[in-house]
Amino acid sequence: MIKLQSDSLEVHLLSLGATIHSVIYPGAEEDLATRDVVLGFDSEAGYDGTDNPFFWGTTGRFTNRIKDGKFQIDGLTYSLSTNDFGNNLKHHLHGGVRSYDRLNWDTELLDSGDGVVFSILDPHGAEGYPGNVRVNVAYSLVKGCHLDIKITAETDKDTIINISNHVYFNLAGNATGWNGLKTQSLKLEAEKFTPDDEEYLPTGEIVSVKMTENDFTKKKLLSETVTKARGGEGYCVNFCVGDESKAISHVATLEHDATSRRLEVWSDQPGLELYTGNFLPEDALKGKGCARYTRWGGVCLMTQNYRDAANHDNFPPAVLRVGETYIHNVSYRFY
Repeated sequence: MIKLQSDSLEVHLLSLGATIHSVIYPGAEEDLATRDVVLGFDSEAGYDGTDNPFFWGTTGRFTNRIKDGKFQIDGLTYSLSTNDFGNNLKHHLHGGVRSYDRLNWDTELLDSGDGVVFSILDPHGAEGYPGNVRVNVAYSLVKGCHLDIKITAETDKDTIINISNHVYFNLAGNATGWNGLKTQSLKLEAEKFTPDDEEYLPTGEIVSVKMTENDFTKKKLLSETVTKARGGEGYCVNFCVGDESKAISHVATLEHDATSRRLEVWSDQPGLELYTGNFLPEDALKGKGCARYTRWGGVCLMTQNYRDAANHDNFPPAVLRVGETYIHNVSYRFY
């Protein structure tokens, strides 16, 4: 366990999955479950277990879904492992059976003492992907309350790439569940989203959020939105937030008035996945301490490329060429 600490924040990281284990707000509360705002497990065994629903590690080589586990580069078709949808498991999700969140990463502490770099070599052929890819994920605690993440990757063969962090937040405390999450509000800097079908695959359209349940251009209380979204399932939506400049910008704000906590998400990626833990188990997943995680117990604000971008010419490019460097910056800012 690696700890980054300032006067206003304490962050715990794991080399397994390059994972955010805890984000703790110092304060008067005695109960760690209300100070720690990240869902997770007590031990590494939980993160590597079959019950782990992509809790809180780095996902890749390609985050989110690829239809039928197939894509093309320069006319050559590649077939990936399929680990999603339902019992058929016909699509590729979050990098496959052994996503990056299940791998042990090499660890190097920064000389400044305020950060760490995790690295792996993702070999050619793993999960069906072409190319040996070297990936680095650098975490830094900046300005006391900014958890900055820089993800970089290089390949020796043209490949596709879309690496993200699947951390689940609950600003009321990781153990407070839906009762805590529903008292929080969300605002997204997104005027468009990519609609999807019943298997969460994008249709290829890019449409306005106006007059839809996906309009978060003004702050909304989650209690008023989550239970109605997608016919009562909750949110699992890719929003369009970036521009061609690839400059880091403010893309989301999550707030909890009762604790005066605010989380801002800043990113240079074109997409933001809003996921409200719809598929957390009904029979309670045992988490940190006495936590019991069920549906809508946490929210993911994943910065990424669009789902299935490798198969849609009108989506941002997904191919990483030999000689290029993939760069993904995200900043979680806790106030």
